[in-house]
Amino acid sequence: MAAYLSVLPEGRCILRPVACRSQALHTELLDTLKDAPTRRILHLPHPRTGIPSLFIPTASQLLEVQHVAPVNSRSWFLQNEVVEDGSLLVMTPIDPAFLLIGILQTVYSSVEDTPTQFKTVDVIFEAVNAEMVNHQVSTASDASLVFNTSDIIEFTSMPCTLKAMSQVCDTKEITPEITVYRYSFGKVLEYLRAKVDRVSSPKFQEGLRSLTRSLAKDGLMDEGKDDLLKVGRQRAACDLISQYVSPIVSAALIGSYDFAVLNAHVKALEAATAIAMNSAPPKSRKSKPKTINGTKPLKRKATTSKGVEALKKVNVSGMAKISDFFKKTSNS
Repeated sequence: MAAYLSVLPEGRCILRPVACRSQALHTELLDTLKDAPTRRILHLPHPRTGIPSLFIPTASQLLEVQHVAPVNSRSWFLQNEVVEDGSLLVMTPIDPAFLLIGILQTVYSSVEDTPTQFKTVDVIFEAVNAEMVNHQVSTASDASLVFNTSDIIEFTSMPCTLKAMSQVCDTKEITPEITVYRYSFGKVLEYLRAKVDRVSSPKFQEGLRSLTRSLAKDGLMDEGKDDLLKVGRQRAACDLISQYVSPIVSAALIGSYDFAVLNAHVKALEAATAIAMNSAPPKSRKSKPKTINGTKPLKRKATTSKGVEALKKVNVSGMAKISDFFKKTSNS
């Protein structure tokens, strides 16, 4: 398979998961993966939106297909060819636990809805498949938005997915060959908070320039604000992780932290900025001439320099005019 190194143009880009809305895109991806170990493309619900998106399973991990599109029209030069579509399809690893949380939420839709019985993986996902088929996002004109039960079955049978089950569920070993699971939102929250700890570390966030600029803009990187900066990093990590969990889970994750001091700081900063903008002098405008009793004053005559006034007093009688030097002379 040919490999190309592509560099995105500077400026804002849109990064979004891809729902396979056309057969042409699906065929293009299959052609790209023709020499890869797997050619299977799964339609799985995105963990934040629930909309079927494209994922590619490998032997050890799951890849999310993301669409990177610049705001302005772009083209790519590949050897001697020009590709009019300047967007990119990027395949990046994704934690299967994110998808697993979203899928299990189709059965346990609220935080309080916690099962009491332990069940095998097969029994759990049979209920999940039935629920997803009944509530799938589909349209009559677009078959690509219909969930395929076989895709869910393949995802749940992947080794990395089975490993993630123990991260979001309570487990009990019946025999060495049989393990039963019970979905636990407490373990989900514990797992996500562990991710927040890792994502909020200074070492991790050093490479995120936009995040660093945001922290500096809020004054969190000023000297003497180490404690406030730590809280700011935690909130930024929560916002990043929230891109891969549902709004219900995101609200619970953010609610498990105390961001009162940070919120007060941001509000005070916004208030100070508003006051400074309101107290700033207005932009200079060309003032209109004042009127006296409704009539405009007479325009003042333009003043001239002293040198010009002195030249006006010079006696020029008898002097040749400069135009005389350009008159035609008759031949003698």
